[in-house]
Amino acid sequence: MAHRSLALLALAACVLPAAALYTSKDDVELLTAKNFDETVMQSADTWMVEFYAPWCGHCKALAPEWTKAATQLKGTVRLGAVDCDVHKELCGKYDVKGFPTIKTFGEDKSAKPADYSGAREAGPIVAHAQSLLGAAGGGSRLVTPLVYAGMYSFLHSGTPSLVLLTQGGSSKSAPSWLSSLAVKYKAGRKVSVAVGHAKLEEEPLIAPRLGATTFPALLAVLPAADGAEAYTVALPKPLPESGAAAIKLVKEWMDGLLAGGAPQDARHALPAFPAPDVPRKQAAAAYAPLTEDNLHSACYAAAGKPMCALALVSAPGGEFAEAAALQELARRYRNDPISFVWLDAASQPEFAAALGAPQPPALVVLKPSGKRPRLMAHEGPMSVEALARTLDKVLGGDAHFKVLKELPELLSPEVRAALKAAEAEL
Repeated sequence: MAHRSLALLALAACVLPAAALYTSKDDVELLTAKNFDETVMQSADTWMVEFYAPWCGHCKALAPEWTKAATQLKGTVRLGAVDCDVHKELCGKYDVKGFPTIKTFGEDKSAKPADYSGAREAGPIVAHAQSLLGAAGGGSRLVTPLVYAGMYSFLHSGTPSLVLLTQGGSSKSAPSWLSSLAVKYKAGRKVSVAVGHAKLEEEPLIAPRLGATTFPALLAVLPAADGAEAYTVALPKPLPESGAAAIKLVKEWMDGLLAGGAPQDARHALPAFPAPDVPRKQAAAAYAPLTEDNLHSACYAAAGKPMCALALVSAPGGEFAEAAALQELARRYRNDPISFVWLDAASQPEFAAALGAPQPPALVVLKPSGKRPRLMAHEGPMSVEALARTLDKVLGGDAHFKVLKELPELLSPEVRAALKAAEAEL
């Protein structure tokens, strides 16, 4: 009888599914065939995803290290896990042939995910994840390095900001906890984050003008509101040595300032930095009409502007009702990586059709660079407020872009006339 009971237990062990290695209480995100596309592929975040089988010994050994790494990376690179016993088709789609398989998905989800073949311990996993963001190589794209010549524009941008000033090092790399904090604030461009080194030879005047005397120093820059002047305020407590504790302390402090401001006796007027010397002839050029001559220089490959906001309008005489809104957007987002152009859609119907854009007036945002160009069309009214909400989503990484087969070209009036003449003869 005892032998029969043991046999039944052994049989049950064979037919019952193995317990999952992760739960919803872990910082590892549980990915499935239903949520993978929306959670990973439509996300602007960088991901490392483990494809595993719950019965696999190597997967069981990796699980505590993967969970530990996910906790350390929380707020920067997202770590997920797919149970291939349950989601066989999803694992087959990504050519998973052994367990565990770890793949990285960068911001550009049109690129093929890369395999991670490093050590399966939390330390190397975290280091690799940070290198995907550029943190190991000297800085995050979400943290602005401060330079003296750009301080006026930074302080007067109208966006609440956090500034960390340190003394050590020769580069402008941000500590990982500051990069993590910048990720938390990126959605909707709520807060900009910057880092500067107080003792660098070329920037000795930043720290004293901001009132920093001990380092590291963390300051918040609050824009003018309700008739009050813009001001700076210093973090009233020392920064903790623990990165997780620093994130918690600074975020709670900054969220409190955003909600209710700082006490009057803690506020300091914005320091004086020289305004940029912009020639008058450039000041009025907030946006440009798109032509065959400037298509690439103003939109497809604009210097320092990897994205292009193109307004498709009805402007037979060069004037259109949406001009004021577009000009205001170009002024408001002049420091962001977007160029602003407009086109009379009726004059280039083939170009507008190739973009698959809605009927004018419409706004599309193009990402021309990378392996495949991408496009996102604004939905809603062409008001400043509605368009600004769309652009905030784009800059915050929350907008969904579709892939274009190719970027269309504009035809000159002479070429268009020649094509029409050729069609007429046929």
